[in-house]
Amino acid sequence: MFTKMSIVESQRVNKVPESWVGTQYIHRPHTSEIVKLINDAFEFTAVRSKKTVDGIKKEMLAGDLWANSTFRYALAKGIRKNLSGNPMLQDLYIYGSVMDDQARLTSDINLILH
Repeated sequence: MFTKMSIVESQRVNKVPESWVGTQYIHRPHTSEIVKLINDAFEFTAVRSKKTVDGIKKEMLAGDLWANSTFRYALAKGIRKNLSGNPMLQDLYIYGSVMDDQARLTSDINLILH
């Protein structure tokens, strides 16, 4: 069952507001953490496909749906891992084109955080 959230809670947030940073629940990742998350996702995809990271990047640019979906799935796993210590997070669900292996180069990652 879903409950209706207030307008403030349901707004799309592209950047964590400064007033949230430093609270007990919000951690703004450092650039190096984001780069590691991306590199780990490429490695995960390369291992799954038994190809090199450069090979995966070429396949993604060429529009390979599996490579794009698997890379985004790996990013979602990394996000879950980074958020796992947050006491407010109970579950993380991924859905949409990533789970259907239909993600394209410009696809987003659809997540539900509970």
